[in-house]
Amino acid sequence: MKKIYRSPLFPFLLLFTAALAMHADIPAIYDDIMPSALDTSLPLFTRLKLAYLNWSSRIIIYAAGSFFLHHKILWSIANSAVLTAAAALLSYLFADIKNRKYNLLACAFVLVYPFYHMASAGYISTTINYLWPLVAGLAALIPLKKHAPPREYPLYMLALIYAANLEQMAVILFIVYGVFIIKGKTFKSFLSVQAALALACLVFIFTCPGNYARLSVETLAIEDISLFAKIKTTLIVALRHLMYRPNFTFLLFSVLLVLAQRRGRPAAAVPLAVLLVFGFFGAVSGFLGLQLPLRNSESMAALAVLVTAAGFGCAALFEAFENRKKAWLCILILSMGFLGKFTTAAALGALGSSNRTYIFMHFAFLICALMLFVEIDKRRKIQQWFYALVSFCILSSMTMFYAYNYTKYIELAGSAAYGKTRALIEKIGIN
Repeated sequence: MKKIYRSPLFPFLLLFTAALAMHADIPAIYDDIMPSALDTSLPLFTRLKLAYLNWSSRIIIYAAGSFFLHHKILWSIANSAVLTAAAALLSYLFADIKNRKYNLLACAFVLVYPFYHMASAGYISTTINYLWPLVAGLAALIPLKKHAPPREYPLYMLALIYAANLEQMAVILFIVYGVFIIKGKTFKSFLSVQAALALACLVFIFTCPGNYARLSVETLAIEDISLFAKIKTTLIVALRHLMYRPNFTFLLFSVLLVLAQRRGRPAAAVPLAVLLVFGFFGAVSGFLGLQLPLRNSESMAALAVLVTAAGFGCAALFEAFENRKKAWLCILILSMGFLGKFTTAAALGALGSSNRTYIFMHFAFLICALMLFVEIDKRRKIQQWFYALVSFCILSSMTMFYAYNYTKYIELAGSAAYGKTRALIEKIGIN
């Protein structure tokens, strides 16, 4: 037992156990009860064919969903393993998986992610559609870090195929592989094969008749809105989610960004200040019946504050890392996180896809937060209060997870308490 406890991999065992405990209290809701794209009374091949022709190109993802929707216990085990794999990949790709402390922090950061976002279409359906492709995409990036032997090629190719069956991940993987190929000036390697595979997945997505059928339905009421207006709305919605709401992922990132400054530039604290004022103080004000100006606005003034804070944050990354390449890597990661949200802008899915499409942004900031921690750890000791902050963020995220599940349970039970509980959540402004 002592040998297991001292192992660098012990934090992953803790995370897997915690994840299993989380899955014991998950209600069956929305698409987990009545799948919108899969008629379970039909044979699997017929279901996938109908989904491809009338709904979406995500036939690999839907095939996985059609199995796990009938086996919730197996999904709970598999999804716990996926969450654990997410932490392991974060540590392996962006820190040092041989370092127990970094592994523990990677696990902690994964628990900070607001997991209740995965209930926006039902926990089983949403995790298989979004969390699993994201983690598979991280696994597909392993060849960018190490020279993979040929016997491992099929694993990374399968990971990429599953990940790129989701439109956002297909775009992200193609761009990331393209950037590394151009940067390394190497076209005769496995990286080129992976990039070509991602491109093939994009072609499959763009030629799928179901995607056009679904797009025509979802954009029917907003087809007169200009592309600029859609992008502006998406930008405000995305940045507001980070800084105008009590966002614990962005809190960790912005605190580490301030701590990592080598020359103590005060401008690095601007994103943190905006988050504390509009996000956390704004939530308290909303609870008391007061509304801060700009917090729920989509005006140019609200956008200007958000973009300014984001600009200061990006500039601060270059003062946080001694190696500028790491700062540029963070910029790339954050850009891909936002791209995961912006790929829905053409259909104004920033609003229609609910909270689940924020997962790319959350993990982008969690990755960069881990990189910032490693950078600080190499220069000086992290103060104990920071670990208390991480614990607070985990506790807060878990509290919101159980609070969300409670609202669903009382909603399904037809309880009169549901209306009051829902009104309180909306008053605070938690999303």
